[in-house]
Amino acid sequence: MQAKEEGSYELFLLELTTGVRQGELLALQWSDLDFKTGRLRISKQVYSVNGKLEVNEPKTKAAARTIILPPTMVELLAEYKAQIFSEWMFPSRIKLERPVDPGYARKRLRVIWERAGCKGGVNNFLHFKETLI
Repeated sequence: MQAKEEGSYELFLLELTTGVRQGELLALQWSDLDFKTGRLRISKQVYSVNGKLEVNEPKTKAAARTIILPPTMVELLAEYKAQIFSEWMFPSRIKLERPVDPGYARKRLRVIWERAGCKGGVNNFLHFKETLI
């Protein structure tokens, strides 16, 4: 519930259900998603270098891929998109023309995970996510 209240629900649900790395999710733009077919193109990643966000191609060619989202996830993202006024799927709250900083997203996930009473914190979440892949 807390993730939904603070606007992180869609990001964390997409991360959990797809196994896509957070830096790749944060680099998504609405043009990467075909709402009719559910195809989501993963072709970029966001990372921080000396406090500045960089958006570049993934480290390997294999990391650039297309995945198919389930219809319920596509519907959820369509509803979410109606509230977002940015080309980025997950824009910064401060600068809508930039994606969310990965460090900030990790901190939010940690707080949400701990408030939910999940033992082991965010590392358990990340391990759980890896077992789904």
